[in-house]
Amino acid sequence: MIQQRLTITVEEAGNLMGVSRATAYKIAGDRQANGFPCYTVGRAIRVKYEQFLKWFEELEAI
Repeated sequence: MIQQRLTITVEEAGNLMGVSRATAYKIAGDRQANGFPCYTVGRAIRVKYEQFLKWFEELEAI
């Protein structure tokens, strides 16, 4: 059985979007301007995969 991860790293989200690591962290930190859905675990930032996909699809619709 293949287990799907529920979260991805900011760097992985950036790779999916085709942007650099630095740009991905800027987007993640820009929650005021509708940055992608993320939360922190200690010092690590995690992105909820399903919410990220929905967020990204909404961007493409704009």
